[in-house]
Amino acid sequence: MCETANEPPACSVPTGRVCALSKPTLKRLLVRCNELRFSAQYQDMYTLKDDTNWSAMVTNSLHRQALQEFGFADSEVMLDQIYSTRYVYRDDEEMQELFKTLIHVQMDFTADGPLKEGDDAVDAQLYELDGTPTSLFHYINMAKAKDVPLVVYNGSWT
Repeated sequence: MCETANEPPACSVPTGRVCALSKPTLKRLLVRCNELRFSAQYQDMYTLKDDTNWSAMVTNSLHRQALQEFGFADSEVMLDQIYSTRYVYRDDEEMQELFKTLIHVQMDFTADGPLKEGDDAVDAQLYELDGTPTSLFHYINMAKAKDVPLVVYNGSWT
């Protein structure tokens, strides 16, 4: 067990909102959630269905597991605390550094705005179905060499 819920019920961020998770606890909890996202168990669960509602259910499940590992009761209130406490710390410099390390934050480009035809692609590490590493630029160059279009379908299981 990582930690018990025996900590002050309020955080020190002056927002007018009460949150049940202190900054140190939230940091450890988010790191654990990130580890769970990469576990075979949760990756297998994410791949069962190509559905955003399913992905949300799997994500909630891993958050519940992390909460239980930290000694918190499994409840909708505590699940909400993960989301609301992250919001409370959104402008905290120390937390911003942590948020940058989380895979679902690293891969969330929605704030960049919509892509347009002709926008430059950035290279990204990809994996073949057999697990062999490759890159997006490898496929771009291969398509150019063969003079064929390249269709990129992007999605996330986490």
